[in-house]
Amino acid sequence: MTAAALGLGAAAAAMIVAAGGVAVLLCAPLAEEPWLEVQYGEAYRRCRDRTPRCF
Repeated sequence: MTAAALGLGAAAAAMIVAAGGVAVLLCAPLAEEPWLEVQYGEAYRRCRDRTPRCF
């Protein structure tokens, strides 16, 4: 279904897509960080402790 079929303008459709992208970026660390800690152990923990999550 397209944005036009839903009665949305281009700006509204872009906002929906952008909101989805922001949600993915906020949720990705919750899925990725535990795996990184298991995979790389202490090296990952040291890097995580000195590096901000969002540069």
